[in-house]
Amino acid sequence: MAVTGLNREQAEELKRLLDRGYSEGSYQHTQQITEFLLRTHARWGELEDYIDRARALCERSIAYQQRNSSEWKTAGERDQQDLLSEFRKAAIQSLDVRPCGDLMVLLEDVPDNEMLDDPLLEQYGIEALQLYLRYISSLNRVHIVPAESYERAGFEGLVQLGLARRGTEIPVEDILESCTLKTMNDLVTDLSVSPFRRKRPAIDYLVTLPDIQARLGSQVAFREIFQLLPLPERFGHIDLEKLAQRWRHKWRHTHEVADLMHRTYVFGGWAARNRANILSMAGTGPMYWTLDYVRDDVACPSCRRAAEVGYRQNVALRVPLHPGCRCGVNPRFELPPDSLKMSSVPPHCQLPAVPKPLSSPVQPHTDMPLVMFHTETIQARKLSQHGKARFALPDGFEGTVEEIALHQYQQAGWHGVWGENDLWWMVMALLFWDVYFADVVGAWDPLLKQTGLASDMPRDLFLPEFYERRQHLIADRMANLRTTDVCAELTASYTTRIGVPCRPIERWDKFPLEVLREIVSRLPCNLLLSVLQRLLENFNEHRRGLPDLLLWQDDRHVWAEVKGPGDAVSVPQQQWLSFLRDHGAETWIIRVVDSQSS
Repeated sequence: MAVTGLNREQAEELKRLLDRGYSEGSYQHTQQITEFLLRTHARWGELEDYIDRARALCERSIAYQQRNSSEWKTAGERDQQDLLSEFRKAAIQSLDVRPCGDLMVLLEDVPDNEMLDDPLLEQYGIEALQLYLRYISSLNRVHIVPAESYERAGFEGLVQLGLARRGTEIPVEDILESCTLKTMNDLVTDLSVSPFRRKRPAIDYLVTLPDIQARLGSQVAFREIFQLLPLPERFGHIDLEKLAQRWRHKWRHTHEVADLMHRTYVFGGWAARNRANILSMAGTGPMYWTLDYVRDDVACPSCRRAAEVGYRQNVALRVPLHPGCRCGVNPRFELPPDSLKMSSVPPHCQLPAVPKPLSSPVQPHTDMPLVMFHTETIQARKLSQHGKARFALPDGFEGTVEEIALHQYQQAGWHGVWGENDLWWMVMALLFWDVYFADVVGAWDPLLKQTGLASDMPRDLFLPEFYERRQHLIADRMANLRTTDVCAELTASYTTRIGVPCRPIERWDKFPLEVLREIVSRLPCNLLLSVLQRLLENFNEHRRGLPDLLLWQDDRHVWAEVKGPGDAVSVPQQQWLSFLRDHGAETWIIRVVDSQSS
């Protein structure tokens, strides 16, 4: 690997870090490499060269498909967006060399060239800044972080850095805002007060009680609650909303680079060790080498061609053949068959360099009105402050558009959760845990299995074959869930596996068990299983676009996508809303509009 942009000390640190990949789990190791790359701005030369070549080839392929598509010339803007998605996939599949990773992220989700604010990194460090930006959209929200949470130390660090406050330092009204109506009623069981039915009147009453702090202490663990604070005034020029977006894009792209770096280094290292051991035992008898790739649907065309040839014993056959390659080298202690073509030179896997097209492929305009779904409108005053756009309701509540919508309907007697995609990924993983981790042939890295290292993701998770190869397992599990207590199944899975690395579960503490149980028990079983079936059928395609909110009141439940001023509903979001509606669910689009705008 040619990694540039490092001094000697940093290069030695990276070498020690990569060497730990032989003994550490892939997820934790990838996280550490990601943080190193973000901190040092190091660049992996071979991968960057691949990305430049692949992007140029894909842009040329997309432009060619546009010119030769009869649909493109007459399609509306929405259809062009759908066609462009197909063109991108076809362009990636046409690449002769493909790393085993998410090429959509590598080629399209590229962070801008502007560096993240170095003064912020120097002042607070990468881990604290990452945690702060992750939750900056909910600046006023009170976060409950139990002692066993892996983020507890991080929030305590934010308090020490002056980026958060804790416990009794948080305004009582904000703490009450995070409480449920049941908790609020429990605070006044000894008083002659009518049961609270709405949060705002309950808060207005409770803050007047002289002993409210002591009463809260009986229901709330003050050590567990935290609230973020704005950045100091000297950083007031920083647009936190743009910074957080840029950070998320850079993190996602860098994490994919780190994952490829981890796997390339570890696979290459094991292969080099095995080669040395094999040569030391080869003796003077006949011997030649062959290449072995994972599967046809994972290996790129270049690697498949290289595997059709045999290589003489003296050939320096080293893998990986390219960044993200999963090929292995096999010794053959025999004479090669006459039918096998033999080579005296190692294979060369590299994309050709091509000039980029003069203009980028046409990007369809996406800000089109949607009239096919029921639309609710909420009037709120847009606040002029840094960070993600925030609004204020007449009752004084402030938040993002999602928080505004959730609060508005909670005040009207609804219950709800802001879950988006992560919620349903977690439910899917918990209910289909044994299917996800099934020992399907070729699904798990053989070197990791041999060394006993844990893997949090089967290699075909983002491929259509994930469903095809487990279809009977999924069908059996679906049949079982239709005849059993789904809530009990979810509870058992959660309590026995909490904390185990699993790629669809990004954070175990994001959705508490009681929230998951409430959601699963509220939804009709057929609808819930239909949602999970769609995710399992093609996780790569369907993992994005799930509605922001799930609202319920009595026997009624609503799936709602929330949009702010000028925001458009994406194609994946439209597809999920249509799917849910077709399966009997009530679907809304909630638009939060600026009450002061003309």
